[in-house]
Amino acid sequence: MEARIARLESDVAHLLSNVTDIKSDVRGLRDRMDAGHAALSERINTAFSELIRKIDGAVSPVGSKIDGSVHQLNTKIDGSVNQLNAKLDGAVTELRTKIDNAGAQVNKKCDDLRNAFAAAKVWALFLYIALAAVNLGTLARGLGWI
Repeated sequence: MEARIARLESDVAHLLSNVTDIKSDVRGLRDRMDAGHAALSERINTAFSELIRKIDGAVSPVGSKIDGSVHQLNTKIDGSVNQLNAKLDGAVTELRTKIDNAGAQVNKKCDDLRNAFAAAKVWALFLYIALAAVNLGTLARGLGWI
């Protein structure tokens, strides 16, 4: 029985030495992983900083080009709007002049028509009087008064 216990003790001692070796290997791996993680984090941070710098460098000229283009477009649009406003003002003035001339012509024609009706009334009155005189003359002759 003691031989068996001695054998178990030697097996346990062997297991303890194996566990100690495994622990040291795990510690070594953990240290290497931590070092690798730190190096990788540093590389990522460096690459990220460089990428941001490159993007900022590329965005700045594009932004200034866009600002310049927007300014040019605003200038062109303002010029076109001013030209259109001038053309519209000219057209409105021309239309007002034409309308005023047409109104004056219509007023003149109405006045001429009014004068023509007045002259026609006088002429019609003289015709009416002449017709009445002829009728009375015919009546007088028919009745023997003349």
